[in-house]
Amino acid sequence: MEAKVEVKMTPKIMYDFMMYHTYRSFSGIFGIILGIAAFVMFGTTLGKTDLSYSIVYCLFGVWFIVYLPVSLYTKSKRQVEKSEVFKNPVTYILNDEGIEIVQGEEKAQCGWKNILKVCSSKKNVLIYSGKRNAFVLPKRSHRRTIRYACNFSAKKYAKKESEIMIIETNSEKETFELGKKIGENAKAGQIYTLTGDLGVGKTVFTQGLAAGWHHRAGKQPNLYDRADVRRRSSAVLSF
Repeated sequence: MEAKVEVKMTPKIMYDFMMYHTYRSFSGIFGIILGIAAFVMFGTTLGKTDLSYSIVYCLFGVWFIVYLPVSLYTKSKRQVEKSEVFKNPVTYILNDEGIEIVQGEEKAQCGWKNILKVCSSKKNVLIYSGKRNAFVLPKRSHRRTIRYACNFSAKKYAKKESEIMIIETNSEKETFELGKKIGENAKAGQIYTLTGDLGVGKTVFTQGLAAGWHHRAGKQPNLYDRADVRRRSSAVLSF
């Protein structure tokens, strides 16, 4: 089994990657803190001290919070438009051995042992082959692509192979029954977290889990559910 996805790099995809890479680093986080601190100082000193000091604080805040993201987008657009590498789409083929990269007549192979980490940005899955280099795969691509990436991540961070379990369901009934089975075997004090786009089956899974727990313990688990503005949702269940 393998997953195959074709990616045509665009300024938006590049910008998403650069924003994630920049603002998940120490310097990016530090820059955000400095920008917020500068705006706070601007607000607290305005009208209370020399106006020039307040203006300097404001300029620092604008630099870190506004200018840097805008400059990253400009850089992303320029890089995509000028680089010959991004002129043609790239095909990524993911399998149990690693990732095969195909562009035109050129081919390359990157084994999973050479992958440093797998991350998830707002719109893409980022598979890092180096500290600054990553294969960028849109989340809208084939779901098996995401599965291989998650499988790699699980194997990398699990303490032992027996801790890894990946289960796929193909209907509401299967999802409900899986949740019910887990609920019947849940123990007091355990916490389960669910995450994913709306409509992927979290609610059905939770209903099954609650049914299984109710059947076993005679009471419903606690459920804390939330949805954010990006139309993604998550839930935490405690027993």
